[in-house]
This record gives sequence, structure tokens and C-alpha cells, in this order.
Amino acid sequence: MLLNQDHNPAAYQISAYQPGKIKINNDWHQHSLIIWPTQLQLNWGPKTFSELQHTDLAAVLTKAVDVVLLGTGAQLHIPSNEMMGYFIQRGIGFEFMDSAAAARTFAVLSAEQRNVVAAILIE
Repeated sequence: MLLNQDHNPAAYQISAYQPGKIKINNDWHQHSLIIWPTQLQLNWGPKTFSELQHTDLAAVLTKAVDVVLLGTGAQLHIPSNEMMGYFIQRGIGFEFMDSAAAARTFAVLSAEQRNVVAAILIE
């Protein structure tokens, strides 16, 4: 079978995830963060889902995006209606999943050159 290597032009790529840490490019990070294909915001405020407020997610809109991924930590948590409505009112897709799934999904969507951002809680 012929295999072709995918080329991902994103400046910031998630290359690994383990509980409590995430690898962006060649560097491991142990704090919650926001990642776009062209930008990285380290040390994003909330550390756990219980600390997360819908206002914390305003930071993901500093760039135009089509899809927002929320990594809710080691386990899946369902955001409040207010939090989901924040994106629905703006016509932006909003998906929530555990942080490992958000890391994988971001990697796939950014490789497809999709206009995506991921806010990932690292507990």
C-alpha cells in the first residue's frame, strides 16, 4: 500500500497528550492552554472544569474561528447552557470532550487546515 506523509503547515501542533501534560511541537506543558494553528496562549486561567466560567472562553475569539473545541480535563464534563449559548449566538461551532479527545481532534482538524481553536484544561 502506498502511503503519503501529510503535511501540516500549522505553526503550533499537538504532538502528544498524557494526563496532566500536553506536548506542543517539541515542548511539554503542564498548564491549561489555548491553541490555534498559528498561535499559542500558555497558562490559560482555569485549571479544572469547576473553575471554568463562560467569560474564560472569550479568549478563544481573539482570532476568527469556525470551530471551538473545549477539552474539559481528564473526564468529559457538560458545559452550561450559558456557555454553549455563547458560541451558538455567534454562529460558531462548539464541541466539548475530554482533553485527550480535544487534543486528537485539534490535530486532525488543523492538519485539514480548518479554522479551529482548542481550549484545553490540564489538571
